[in-house]
Amino acid sequence: MEDDLSRIDRAFSLAKLAKGTTGPNPSVGAVLWDSKGRLVAEAATSPTGRPHAERRVLESARKRAEGGTMAVTLEPCVAFPGKKSPPCAAAIILSGVERVLVGCPDPNPLVSGKGIHALRRAGIQVDLLDPQGRIADFYAGFGTWVAKKRPRVTLKIALSSDGRANPSPGRRGAITGEAARRFVHELRSTSDAVLVGASTVAIDDPLLTVRDVDGPSPRPLVLAGSRGMPRSRSLWKDPRTVVFASTPPSGVPGHVSVVEVPGVEGRCDLQAVLDRCGAEGIHDLLVEPGPGLLGAFLRSRLWDRLWVLRSPLPQPGGECFDPDGLLPEGAPSQERDLGSDRAFLFERDGSEEEEA
Repeated sequence: MEDDLSRIDRAFSLAKLAKGTTGPNPSVGAVLWDSKGRLVAEAATSPTGRPHAERRVLESARKRAEGGTMAVTLEPCVAFPGKKSPPCAAAIILSGVERVLVGCPDPNPLVSGKGIHALRRAGIQVDLLDPQGRIADFYAGFGTWVAKKRPRVTLKIALSSDGRANPSPGRRGAITGEAARRFVHELRSTSDAVLVGASTVAIDDPLLTVRDVDGPSPRPLVLAGSRGMPRSRSLWKDPRTVVFASTPPSGVPGHVSVVEVPGVEGRCDLQAVLDRCGAEGIHDLLVEPGPGLLGAFLRSRLWDRLWVLRSPLPQPGGECFDPDGLLPEGAPSQERDLGSDRAFLFERDGSEEEEA
């Protein structure tokens, strides 16, 4: 028989695999065991967001749910004005489930605490279990989206020990090692979309896929500049790729989706880009910027987290990643060893935001 930690981990694995496919609803995993501890059903939120994971599990289990235990990553929803799907808390109560393991309270203030209260009031045992806060962090982007109608923005950069970005301007080169690369793929796997600038597309020709860990690849987004773009790039082969531009960019093949947003002198307004991402139901946006795009996000204050991956080695002759000294100077909120490299997390107070 599985213990509680294994049960919530199983549900969390389902939620992670569905990440990026369920917008505008969050990706939720649910698993159900019968009264004797036998696995009955498991599911994640359906693509496009409905039906929810809990309902999929209960519809599969039917009467076998009676007396059972459910593990669900996010607090089951309740009815509220404007809600389009039936409340899952009510369905759980009617199913006869006796115990529910919940990974994280819902960050939506219309639901938060109410689903758990409804279950307990009906006599169902509810236990919160979130190992190391991983599940709460997984849904933090949904919380940002609910509050601000834009995604949580995570910037990721890699620096040499002397603050350089590349072996030399205009050339591609790895700064950090394998452990750092795996960490970046983990960040991608928990993001709905990943954004890069036109220079990165032109110089690096990135795939932006998840390869070194299990998980879905995020949707590729490109911020076009005033210059033309190469017609032959790997991202143009991905049908999900979207290019944001203030004026129609040259070089982008006709089959690639281009979204026009406001801008000045060929530079897109970052707030407009994030608003569009929010309208598309993107909760977590990973930005892998070059120096120019990094500076734009830092100046705009339209970011929430910044991961700085730092190599112990210098890059003589390389391009300075932060020529204007905009990187945070305070102590990081987290530090991690990544082989010979180190990762530092900086988090910004989002109470004040300025337009780009």
